[in-house]
This record gives sequence, C-alpha cells and structure tokens, in this order.
Amino acid sequence: MKTIDPPLSNKKIEQVYDLIVSERSLAYCDRKEAEQLIEDLAARLPPDQGRSLHEKFRNFLADGPSDHDVWKAVKGLAEMARSAGFDDLFIHHNARIIGSRLDDFADLVNAATEGKTVVFIAEHPYFVILREAMYLKRNGYRVFLVSLWPISKNLRHLFDEHFDAVLDTGGDAFLLAATLKRLDADILHVQCGMWGLYLGRLAIENKGRAVVVCEFYDITSVYAKRDLLLTNWSVAAVDFDFAMERYIAHHTDAVITRFTQKAISEWSARHGATPRHVTMQAYACPEFTAYGDGKLSKKDGVIRLVYGGTVIPVNENQPPELFPETGMPKALRSFLEQGLAVDILHNPHSPIREDDPAYAPFVALEMEFPNFRLLNGVPPDEFAQTLAVYDYGILLMDYDKSVVRIGEGQEKDSVSTKIFAYMEAGLPVLINAEYAEMARIVTESGLGLAVHSSELGVLAKTLARFDYETAVANVKRYNEEHGMAKEIHRLIALYDEIRG
Repeated sequence: MKTIDPPLSNKKIEQVYDLIVSERSLAYCDRKEAEQLIEDLAARLPPDQGRSLHEKFRNFLADGPSDHDVWKAVKGLAEMARSAGFDDLFIHHNARIIGSRLDDFADLVNAATEGKTVVFIAEHPYFVILREAMYLKRNGYRVFLVSLWPISKNLRHLFDEHFDAVLDTGGDAFLLAATLKRLDADILHVQCGMWGLYLGRLAIENKGRAVVVCEFYDITSVYAKRDLLLTNWSVAAVDFDFAMERYIAHHTDAVITRFTQKAISEWSARHGATPRHVTMQAYACPEFTAYGDGKLSKKDGVIRLVYGGTVIPVNENQPPELFPETGMPKALRSFLEQGLAVDILHNPHSPIREDDPAYAPFVALEMEFPNFRLLNGVPPDEFAQTLAVYDYGILLMDYDKSVVRIGEGQEKDSVSTKIFAYMEAGLPVLINAEYAEMARIVTESGLGLAVHSSELGVLAKTLARFDYETAVANVKRYNEEHGMAKEIHRLIALYDEIRG
C-alpha cells in the first residue's frame, strides 16, 4: 500500500506563497521583444560570446518556435544573466514591456465613480467574467481587468471592447500585487481556479478599501479527495491549494461558484467558515446568441453533434480516475458507428496539436471516420454562429463508475459552462446523466437529454424519437428567462450586501 505523504506544514505553505508573490519574473514578451533582450545581453558579453549568442538564437528561431517557446527560452537566459549580475537587463526588459501602461491603468481605475468600480483579476480570464462585466457595465458599473498573463491575440479584442481598461502584468505576480496596491477600487472580483488559488489571497491582502469576491471555477478539495489528488500532483501543489481555499473561505467577503449550495455548504463546513455564496453560470448574452436555421443535417439527413471546449488528452498525466473525460473517444466512436456525425471545436485558449501523441485517439477517429472532424475553436462572439449549423451540443463520455473517483461534489453538483454556450446557438444539450445537477437542469427545463453511459450505444435511436422542435423552443425560452441580463442582478445584490 502506498504511503500518503503528511500534510505540508504551515511554514512550508507560507514559503511557497512568498515565493510565488515576491519573486520577480521576466515579463512575457513576443518574438520581437525577445530579440531586443538578446541584443541587450549580447552587448554586455565579450564579442565572441555575443556573436555566439546571436547565432544560437537565430538558429533557434529558424525552427519556427511559438511565441511562448521563444519567451521560455529567453526567460531561462535572463535568469542566468540575473544570477551573473546583469539584474539591470532584467529590470529594463520588464520596464520596456510594461511601459506606462500600469500608470495609465491606475489613473483610469482611480477616477471618481460613485462606488461602482469593479476590478476583475485573473491568471487567464475566462468568458464567464467577461459576460458578467458586460452586464455590470450596462447597469452603471465601471469594469476593469488585470490579467496576470497576456490575453491571446485572437481573444484580446473582446476584452478590450467590454472592459473600460485591460492590463496584463506579463506573468509577474509581484507586479500584479504592486498594481493592486495602487488601485482605489470598490470591488475586487477574483477569478479563482485550481492551482491558481493564491490569486484570491493576493487580492485580499492588497485590497485597500475594496471588498473582495472570489469566483471559483473548479475547487481543488471538491474535485477529489487529497489521497487521490496526490496520485497525480505533488504534495506542495495539493496542500498549497487546500491552504489557499481555507484562507479565502475565512477572509473573502463572498464566493461565487458554479456549484450547488449543498456542495458549497459542505465545502464551508470543511474549512470552518461560512462566506456568503451565490451561484453564477455562463448565462446567455444576446450579443453572443445566434440561432440560425441552416442545419447541415437538412442536406443529408445525418444528425450532427458538436463538442465545443477543452479536449482532455489521453495520457499518464490525465488518469481516468481523475479525468472522466478520457472516456470521450470511446463514446465518440460509438456515435460514429451509429451513423451520427461529430465535430470537435477545441478551446481557443488551448488548441489541439494533432502531432501530440496525447490526442492520438481523436486523430485516429478523424482518419477513420469521414463524419468526424477536429476544428479550430473560435471566440465567444463567433461561437454561437459557428455552432448553430449543428443539431445538438454534447458533453458525453463513457463514464465508467468503476474507475472514476472524482469527488461527489464535482460529479453531482457542478455545472459546465459549455451547456450555456450550446444554448446560445439554440442547440438542445446532450449530457451524461451521471452529472446530476447538469442533468437536472437539462431535463427539468426540457433543454435536451440526460443520457446514462449504459445508453450511449443506442443514442441514434433515442434521438430519432426525441421531440427536437419542442426542445429548441425550450432552449430559447430558457435563454430569455435566465439570460445574463436578468441573472446579473443577483450578483449586483451580492455586491450591495457585502458593501453594506
């Protein structure tokens, strides 16, 4: 029997936290900015070493690395340069990347606002907080975004359009904390995710007069029990996240989640705290809604299913005990063998690399079945229009209860954002019945079908007798009754309550 590692001490927890938030990091940069750093470094070296550095970097660029790979390469060089006493190059690079943006951003935030300034904080901003910001703005709030990391180029325009101002700190958590210290906001609204929960504590410790709301996507201790998490992640990662959860539970003014109240009550009891809580989902926004009537199935009678979002790779880093989504390829094969067509639009934040062996099961399906395609994902303002030509949006996998060991709260009480994205396209939703809360939403409101894994093999027959038109009408009605335009008032009420 494998011995379970003892919990990380409080002293170690504090050391990890201090390391994250106090150590300066090389600001994220694109290829051109990386080349400038190489120029600066080469100029400080003896001529022969400088020429050698130039040549090696040119050869590296000739292989066509991504901007991210270029940044990782120069980051390693910059760390070595700093260790060798060239700390000024490091500081100069960061100042060049950030420029006057921080000053300009702080000036905008600190302008008089009559108590309605919200600063959203995220490592990588998700679309839920984008939607919330859009409708807070419509209700008189000024909304700002501080992102730890730069937003990808194909998505940046959305955030620039809907926030009053957007700032990224180039991956530097120390700079993010320094930025928060300069802001005079009314509300700090923090997007919290697994392995990044320190961001909630960082905001609380640097909030000034603001109240803090922490919005969780996944919650580590809800996702699975500690002993199971430790089979895939380090003690430092797991126990640090647990400690950050506990800190947030005791010090935040409120939490927002995509979980049921039952799950959050159990979470609160586990941490011995009772923060205010509301559930918010990725409710439909008219700006992103596009129903359309040009179904591909009208041409050939083949029912078309679509999955939009992150595709979990199948490898040792995603064991089926912790990632039930690894059962998706088996389910997709069954659908294709039944004569259904399936497309996958992967997450624009994390696209599939078809040369990655972890995605081999999906690539193999694409090669074997003409009715299966792996397609590039699109931003939310294009998503519904892209999806509207399909018949159903799916979140289906072969969910093997004898293998899967995720927490009960994750299985039965969580709600995926993608079911709301499907409904923005007017698509009925097909969801695993094993996901109890999502199944309840879908079945009680007539928005699609909850299908047990044991019934996936007869899905085509089930759909043949399904009242499709009624489900489409129900989806459209649900979007009206539970759109973000209405649901945002629950968030505003929470803001009002915690601000007194």
